[in-house]
Amino acid sequence: MYKIYLTNKYEEPTIEKHNPVTLITFYLKKYLVDKEEDSNIIFHNVYPTDGGYIHRKQRQDKINFFIWNTDDEKPSMANKNTFVFRTSGSSKNKKPTEFGFSWCSPILFKEQLYSIKTSSFEPIYNELSIGFCGAKGGNPEKDVRGKCIDYFLKSELKSNFILRDKFIRAFPKHLQEKYRNIDYIENMKDNIFTLAPRGGGNWSLRLYETMAYGRIPVLYDSNMLLPFDDKIDWKNTIIFGKNCEELEQQIIEWYSKGEDFIKSKQIECRNIWEQYLSMEGFSNNLLDYFVIPK
Repeated sequence: MYKIYLTNKYEEPTIEKHNPVTLITFYLKKYLVDKEEDSNIIFHNVYPTDGGYIHRKQRQDKINFFIWNTDDEKPSMANKNTFVFRTSGSSKNKKPTEFGFSWCSPILFKEQLYSIKTSSFEPIYNELSIGFCGAKGGNPEKDVRGKCIDYFLKSELKSNFILRDKFIRAFPKHLQEKYRNIDYIENMKDNIFTLAPRGGGNWSLRLYETMAYGRIPVLYDSNMLLPFDDKIDWKNTIIFGKNCEELEQQIIEWYSKGEDFIKSKQIECRNIWEQYLSMEGFSNNLLDYFVIPK
């Protein structure tokens, strides 16, 4: 039986005030206990946090876990009893108790607090195209996003890209609203495939958002720390490859299988988001990693 103690007071999430930690705490509510001595798991429900805080506050005597929204790729200093669910990370150098975390940006289903009850787009089978809306990126030597954009702009595949010359927060607020809530979402809606490479950190907002909206992400394999990789067959769920040529080839192969296959893949992406990647799905599965002593 899971008995979870919160290091900070419980806060009910609202539309005006919520973050991944308050949402996860809400879905773990049935396991909460009032006293630390009655618990077998400690949830450090602090947001935001950082690697130093995790190192200082982790406990040796009980299972404890943290949610870390970060662009850092270095492994944390977590001990064997500390589980860290982090947005950015590397599958090559992660610790055994570090896992990917599927946080989406605040535009996604905000009015319903990211609920799985919010409908996705209906599956489509239209002209083969790949969508993207946003800024290209920075350093061309390290910029996976820029590399992918340049490749598909020159590809024979139709690229339905809305490219910005700077990132969203650099625009006036009225433009931010349009770019986020209209252009970005409509671009995703109109394309079967959406380019979803990493950004400044080794993780992708678009990966989770695309799946939540019922479309198929195209993910360049940057050794990203993907959530529930022991439960989700990522390579057969999304377009996933180690270079742009491999991504293009898989897109063409999937599309050639026809309407029923493509629509089933869109539904599968949404179902996996519901089951594992939404905050409700994530909360329902994360406890499987904790072995409670009898």
